[in-house]
Amino acid sequence: MTVVNVKDLQEGDVLKNDLFRGGTLVLKSGTSLTKAVISKLRQWDIPSVDIRSAQDEHHVSDENEQETNVVNNSPDSVPSVSEIKNDFFNNLLKIGQEYRYGFALNDAVDYQWLEGLFIKFMSTGKIYKLLEKLKDWDYNTYQHSFDVFILGTLFAKKLKIDDIEQFAIGCLLHDVGKLEIPKSILDKSSKLSQQEYETVKNHTIYGYKILKQQDFPEYVANLAKSHHERVEGSGYPEGLKNAEIKEEIKALAIVDVYSALMMARPYRHAYGSTVAETILLKECKMVEDYYFYTFFRMLDIFPLNAIVELTTGIHAKVIDTNDKVPFYPVLEDRYKSNRIEMPLDRSVKIKKIIRF
Repeated sequence: MTVVNVKDLQEGDVLKNDLFRGGTLVLKSGTSLTKAVISKLRQWDIPSVDIRSAQDEHHVSDENEQETNVVNNSPDSVPSVSEIKNDFFNNLLKIGQEYRYGFALNDAVDYQWLEGLFIKFMSTGKIYKLLEKLKDWDYNTYQHSFDVFILGTLFAKKLKIDDIEQFAIGCLLHDVGKLEIPKSILDKSSKLSQQEYETVKNHTIYGYKILKQQDFPEYVANLAKSHHERVEGSGYPEGLKNAEIKEEIKALAIVDVYSALMMARPYRHAYGSTVAETILLKECKMVEDYYFYTFFRMLDIFPLNAIVELTTGIHAKVIDTNDKVPFYPVLEDRYKSNRIEMPLDRSVKIKKIIRF
């Protein structure tokens, strides 16, 4: 093992130990460092890391070879566990920024749990093959699907949704029907025509059919079919209303919209988190407030004009945010009208939402 100053790291160096930032696991041992990862370490002001020596590499080579052989002997020909771990980390590196996730993934236990689920799912041939096809067909949809898997599974945990692993699979595959949507539509940089929009809407039906053809449970297939339903009946494909829409569909709908708004598309830039939350409240209108309260508390990011209670007992209104650090909003005391800036040490936090 060699301790190396971050400024002296070289592309290809391999981490000796898990690396934590605060209480969050940010890099697994065995991660091969890329330029992007080294740049991120510098941004995080991490002074040095433990790098594997040649002797260390020799020691772990047999383990890695055994791990690879065990998985690749599968008739479905899925990648090795180490490759899946690497994909998991690299996907998070691209999309799991704090200005999007807030503090939702600020716990090493949650990181390891999600990583374990991803390994389990991607070690299943039919899930791996569908996601690889989706990645090749439309990379934006693949990234969005991974994003919804992360946020949706964490949200389901907060909501105590039953069958959480099936829900997590449904999040990962909810947009698989876009494999049947022409790339010319998915890649279009201008507004879709009405006919093109109607074509895109069919991805929900296509997704349901694809998943049923591959013997996924009805629960998972329904998540693909119904995640665009809206409780007032304006959604598709069936125009379901109120009690016809199950809890897991409502949860997925919220995460799906938030993720889509927070990611750049060929026809627009990504929205900031508080703007995304404001649009989300309108897009998923009439979903019970409990879902929004839980989701925003999970992120620790709150929409403008929300009335909140601080851990000090003060009631305040969210009057401004910085898109780069939306979890430190500017507040106004509801009774004294003085501005309150959240301390960086988080000695004062938002305890609960009173109303939007």
